[in-house]
Amino acid sequence: MTTAGGNIWTVAGGVVALTLVYRILVIIYRLLLSPLAKFPGPKLAAATSWYEAFFDLRSKNFPDVVSDLHDKYGPIVRVNPTELSIRDAEYYNDLYVSGGKRRTNLIAGNRAGLGMSDAIATTVPHELHQLRRKAVENFFSRQSVTRLESRIHNEARSLDEKLLPYAGTGAIVRLDHAFSCVTGDLAGQFACGENPELLEV
Repeated sequence: MTTAGGNIWTVAGGVVALTLVYRILVIIYRLLLSPLAKFPGPKLAAATSWYEAFFDLRSKNFPDVVSDLHDKYGPIVRVNPTELSIRDAEYYNDLYVSGGKRRTNLIAGNRAGLGMSDAIATTVPHELHQLRRKAVENFFSRQSVTRLESRIHNEARSLDEKLLPYAGTGAIVRLDHAFSCVTGDLAGQFACGENPELLEV
């Protein structure tokens, strides 16, 4: 006769075993069956995203690691289970093509957890992304960007004027905050026709 406690341990052991088998099958798929399996790179990087996370957490210089991988493996390197790094300018036009030439779906990855399933940036199917993008594509036309170019230059000059007093002082400047302010100012100008002057705060 089994006890309730014995059943719980049996179920827990089964869940752990199934999880382990699942993870092993995922790793086998990534190493041998994935469409990216044919590309060179460290097997650990192909098997798990922890390879990239390790270098990001340890030294915060994963781009340098990727550069070293290119030196070792060549112009196209697999840097994690779902990504390639390409260091070949000639390949750019083959990779980035219009939807009419090759339709590709977004790999949601980290964007999937943002809770914005209706946003253009997180839309996975190509056809739906194209439909959503159509509503705003006039804002990104060459004519529209050229018309707004002077505002972008003015904002860049304002940022330069704000940073100039810090040159040579050794002071630490949070550029992520500065760039967020520039982006917010430009977005406010483009979307609302009014500059919120976040850079002035």
